Amino acid sequence: MRNLILFFLILSSCIVVHKPGPPPHAPAYGYRAKYIFWYYPCCEIYYHPERKVYIIFEEGNWIEVKEKPKHLISSHYVIIETDNDKPWNNHDYYKKKYPPKKGKKR
Repeated sequence: MRNLILFFLILSSCIVVHKPGPPPHAPAYGYRAKYIFWYYPCCEIYYHPERKVYIIFEEGNWIEVKEKPKHLISSHYVIIETDNDKPWNNHDYYKKKYPPKKGKKR
C-alpha cells in the first residue's frame, strides 16, 4: 500500500499543465515578451542590458559591439520597452520621439 501511495505521489509531481497563450491573430495585451533597450539620443546608440551589447550604426549597417563606443560621451538615455527585438529597425521613430537632451541621466 505504501508503494502504491508513493507511486501516485511521484506520478502527480510529473504532471505538467500547459496553459496555451492567445492565438496569433488576437494577442493579449502584456502577453508577448517585452524587450528592454536603452537608447542614447545624443549618439543614436542602443544598448541591450540583458546581453550587455551596444548596437551602433556603422558603414550603413547596425552592428553589435561588446565594448562601449568611444563616441558615447553622454550618460543620458531613455528606456525603450518593445515587442520587437530590433528597435533600430524603427530608428526614425525613436530619433523623432527622443531627440537629444530628452534622456535621463543615470
